[in-house]
Amino acid sequence: MVALALCLAGTSALAVALLWRVTTWETHAADRLTNFEGLPIGSPIKPLSSHVGDEDAELNFEDRRTFLVFASSGCEPCTELLRVATTHPATRPMRKVVVSDDERLQLAQELGCMWESYRFHDEEKARADWRAPVSPYFYVIDEFSRIMAKGVANRSEHLDRLLDLPPSSLQISTLSPIETRSVNA
Repeated sequence: MVALALCLAGTSALAVALLWRVTTWETHAADRLTNFEGLPIGSPIKPLSSHVGDEDAELNFEDRRTFLVFASSGCEPCTELLRVATTHPATRPMRKVVVSDDERLQLAQELGCMWESYRFHDEEKARADWRAPVSPYFYVIDEFSRIMAKGVANRSEHLDRLLDLPPSSLQISTLSPIETRSVNA
């Protein structure tokens, strides 16, 4: 009886371990980065210091929905994301900001004029604060400086899947439910 109980316990433990391992294998690396890395959806953003030329710049994301990309020079997926996001229906009306290790990313002329390009002040600190370990890593920031979407992408299909954004009328409100009812009344 004891041997049977030990065998059953061992088999159960093995089944749980295999289930956990198989689930981990089935999760694509980009999905893990999107779900577990980055600032949580709905959280306030962190300060982001950068450079434009020789000038220091503290980036401000208030009052306008922004598509922010953490990139690296020489990164082909980064360049592809910048190209795709310029014309993607979800990102087209947004302010587009790219922060990288080189503000002169190799962008085609027609793309370069569509993006605000900045250089990291302290790339290691910025990536740690924003939990953006890879390039390209993007965030969508709402008008209230909160994270609306995030992820790793470089193709239109990726943005389609990741940018299931609510219409602007359903944005996260800074008003309490009581204040919202009085404004709507």
